[in-house]
Amino acid sequence: MNTVFKSELERAYDIVQWTPTEEQLLKIAKFIKEHPEQLRLVSGYISEVCTDVLFYAAEGYDNSDLNYLIAVAIKAVEEAN
Repeated sequence: MNTVFKSELERAYDIVQWTPTEEQLLKIAKFIKEHPEQLRLVSGYISEVCTDVLFYAAEGYDNSDLNYLIAVAIKAVEEAN
């Protein structure tokens, strides 16, 4: 899986600790690709898929970060196929 995608998830969602597998990252990328209108729900989905994730508690998201994340997720899914 594309390490850029993992890094962008960490930056966009303030993830401070996790050890996702390639399969888990692909599930997250597919969720983002299939539901770009639900980016606010991605942190909850990450928590469901990766039970060891820890987030830094902060308020708000930067939409430019999330738009870039959609592009990186699409690329990661395409590369996995």
